[in-house]
Amino acid sequence: MSSRLRNVFLYGALAATLAAVWWSQRLPEEEDAVVENTERVRPAIRSDQPASSAANAGQKKPVRLAEAKLDAFAPRDWTPPPPPPPKYT
Repeated sequence: MSSRLRNVFLYGALAATLAAVWWSQRLPEEEDAVVENTERVRPAIRSDQPASSAANAGQKKPVRLAEAKLDAFAPRDWTPPPPPPPKYT
């Protein structure tokens, strides 16, 4: 492809992009497309009642990154395990 033809394609793509941006700015805004901000509501925990172990049994405690003690730069061995030895009958 010659450099002149490549420049024509590049300038055409630039013109199409600018036209699409200009056209999208002129579209009327739809009021229905606005999403309202919703808040997550957490259940209130009263301090006078201890949390039951049955209620917390299904919940996992989140692991913090500092507590995980993972070494991202530790050496890894990605070789598959050796096949099992053949069985002789």
